[in-house]
Amino acid sequence: MSSRRRSNTIISILVNGAHIEGVEGVKSVVFDHFNNHFKKVEIDRLGLGDLLFKTTDDVEGVDLIKPFLMEETKEAMWKCDIFKSSGPDDINLRFFKDFWDMLKVDLLIFFCGISP
Repeated sequence: MSSRRRSNTIISILVNGAHIEGVEGVKSVVFDHFNNHFKKVEIDRLGLGDLLFKTTDDVEGVDLIKPFLMEETKEAMWKCDIFKSSGPDDINLRFFKDFWDMLKVDLLIFFCGISP
């Protein structure tokens, strides 16, 4: 363990052409480097200013949180191209369409968190 500690020890470090030696000097340089590297930088970002957005009333808002229906889920799937957007497991939408009868309940549970 002592041998490993000695081999991992930084005795000196070169900063802007100057050699810094000693535990405290090296500690200070390393600390300053990472302190500056990870410091929060304030960036002037574009804002929305005084833009006004249309809002929904309570009646319209209810439609935003209602669960998907089986028919809506199937309609959305059938509108998609079967050969696009294959996932990392190489399963594309054709798989879901071909096995719709077996998978529809599982897909509805996945999309809605409920069973039909």
